[in-house]
Amino acid sequence: MKKLYTQKKFSRLAIVLISCITALSLLLYACKKPTDGIKILLDSTSLFPSPTLVKFTNADTISNGQLPASFAVAISGPGAKYVQMASGGTDFKVTSGLLSLALTKDAHASVTNPITFTVTASLTGYAPITQNITITKNDLSIYPVKVLEYAHPPVGTTVLSVENNGLTAGALTSAYALTTSKTATMNEQATITFAAGTQMQDANGVALGGTKLLSNIVQYGTGTDASMQAFPGGLNAPLAYKSDNTQIAGGVTFVTAGLLQMNLEASGVPVKKFSKPVSVSIELNSNMVNFATFATIQVGDKIPVWSMNETTGQWTNELDATVVLDGNGRKAAQFSINHLSCWNLDWSYGANFGTYTTCTNTLSVTVNPSDPAFKGGPYEITLQTPSGQYLGALHSATISQGFVATFPSVPNIPLAKIVVSGGIPYARVQSNTFSPCGAGGVTVTMPVGTNNPINVNIDIKGICSGKDIVILPSATFELYQQTGGSIAQGTGIFADAGTF
Repeated sequence: MKKLYTQKKFSRLAIVLISCITALSLLLYACKKPTDGIKILLDSTSLFPSPTLVKFTNADTISNGQLPASFAVAISGPGAKYVQMASGGTDFKVTSGLLSLALTKDAHASVTNPITFTVTASLTGYAPITQNITITKNDLSIYPVKVLEYAHPPVGTTVLSVENNGLTAGALTSAYALTTSKTATMNEQATITFAAGTQMQDANGVALGGTKLLSNIVQYGTGTDASMQAFPGGLNAPLAYKSDNTQIAGGVTFVTAGLLQMNLEASGVPVKKFSKPVSVSIELNSNMVNFATFATIQVGDKIPVWSMNETTGQWTNELDATVVLDGNGRKAAQFSINHLSCWNLDWSYGANFGTYTTCTNTLSVTVNPSDPAFKGGPYEITLQTPSGQYLGALHSATISQGFVATFPSVPNIPLAKIVVSGGIPYARVQSNTFSPCGAGGVTVTMPVGTNNPINVNIDIKGICSGKDIVILPSATFELYQQTGGSIAQGTGIFADAGTF
């Protein structure tokens, strides 16, 4: 009996000892991190799809106009809830001219599910910034935005900045006319005429006070690439509305005959409405062709007039202007307004609205550099009427042999042409005219300089300090080279595996 008791006791002690050893082993093992030796690879493009670079530059490329080092922007529109900074968050800020955006992971942008939003900003000394953006893919998109500085307007535009002390309690004491000036690159003028007693009002129609009226008027002509590239909001209007305020499905693309961007202040307070109709007269380019008839514009012709809300990017088809001979013997479009915005003389085309409908097929443009080894940019590929009216534009950061750009839709018109411009040194070429609906594809050879750009591959990764996590970032950057007092500048994006 005694021996049996000893065996039971020993067995229990052994069990307890084994249990303690096991527990100690587990405890010692638990002191080590389960992830030791394991590196987590995180591709940020899965969290930040559709990387979108909005690049702001001064519209004046001749006198090297500048922009503030950084400034805030606002994001609005139906797709705004899906937009974030490429680094995360919604503190939207431009740094060194770059706004690096991405969509949220639940956006799922596609051709059938476009994500449309509007980028706006207001800078002292510059015309209001408005850019409509539509994302239909998960890979990189680049949107160049030309910012017009009142002191340095681009060729093909003219600026009138003037202060008038003729207000009494916010109302004009006498009739008042504002007329833009001609320049070496802008041969048309515009006149805005106010009746005596016109009361300045805010957006709600409330009378404003004050004694001073500050006016900043920008007139955009149709005769230069620089003017068209600085066109407020861009020539594509995804947020377009009829005069009854019903939205036009699919939006429209503009074919402009000229635009006025008007911003007035009554003693520092923005003016948005007027108590009396204000007369507007915009002279037309002498080579202007009526997009509806493809004949030279004639007295008595009608041109649709659109207004743009510079805060939301919304365009509204308001009325028709009538072409007359003005006091200078020039053909001019005349109409009356009762509120302020951009006022645009525009024919248009679209799938559901406009002077012409669109074709169901696409148009592919192949751009081959004259040097097959060349790879550089940036370039603008524009679709134009035979007379040079803009019908649409695509932007490419670089081109190389066999580069293809595709217009998703084109107007159902008899003839058009492709114009490619850009590069260093600057070059501009155009194709022969063709049927945009029947061509299917067009090839253009682009002359390039003798100095090819050097292609640089940069591998970059982010490492969390003290953690085995490697992040493959998706972000934009700029590369500068200082040479002989000038700066060569390039833009790129890190994406996917961190190599671009």
